Amino acid sequence: MLDELAMVYQVIIRPNSTFAALRDDDRRYFQPSIVLMLLLSVAYAGLSSATPAIAGEQAVYAAASFGLAILGIVASAGTIYLIGRAFGGNRSWRKVFTVIFYMEIVGIPVAAVSSLSSLQSPGLQSAAFGMLILVLVWAIIVNVKAVKVLNGFGTAKAFGILVLSGIIQLIWLIPVALLLYLRTIPLELPIMQAPLQ
Repeated sequence: MLDELAMVYQVIIRPNSTFAALRDDDRRYFQPSIVLMLLLSVAYAGLSSATPAIAGEQAVYAAASFGLAILGIVASAGTIYLIGRAFGGNRSWRKVFTVIFYMEIVGIPVAAVSSLSSLQSPGLQSAAFGMLILVLVWAIIVNVKAVKVLNGFGTAKAFGILVLSGIIQLIWLIPVALLLYLRTIPLELPIMQAPLQ
């Protein structure tokens, strides 16, 4: 199992050959990819709940973040699978989910660097923003390589699949995130206030 999880490092330094190996040996890497997806969800939940909007609700916020992270990763793999299949890509859901679950590792540096934006110093915020741009560009390149290798597509088609998948995910993600955000805002209607004495 450690060798399979060590593929995470290979995704970062040798994405093309690693994604090809994951695609070609999905029987070996599928179960570790599920473990990786769960570990990533824990990491995403930890990074997103590090500074909750309301003190005292860390557990609820962390649980919601964990659930949304799992749902988001599975939805990402599912939409990439369905769109890629519609365009003549890989027809094996197991291969697609294995590669996409490993591909999601690039989200950790993105989330970590984006959490640096809460730094107080304007100079440090500028540096964090510059680092975020670099990490986002790197993450997009790795994601395109994953879809490209997985389906045997060209770069433009792989990028298009990622963009279309992102748009589809935003359709459900925005309302869910808005509901979670609204839940953190204390709602006090005039009727709920104590009567004047």
